[in-house]
Amino acid sequence: PAGRVLFSRGDVGGDLFVIDSGGVHITATDPDGAEVVLDQLDPGDVFGEIAALAGEARSASARTSSRATLIRLERAALLAAMA
Repeated sequence: PAGRVLFSRGDVGGDLFVIDSGGVHITATDPDGAEVVLDQLDPGDVFGEIAALAGEARSASARTSSRATLIRLERAALLAAMA
């Protein structure tokens, strides 16, 4: 559903996502605590790849901007496919 948080800044990155339908906002919080949309992602876009590959903390947050269908690739499966 729209507004669902997929991950938050600082979460350990374990998954890469591909948008099949719908949209996703990549967001951050400004110094006053307000949410700022850094990017609007659409079908075909991939996100979360940097943290998923490195196994490090997420640098931003992601939430659905509309009803969306996503393909989630777990880090272990992604690394196995790349090997």
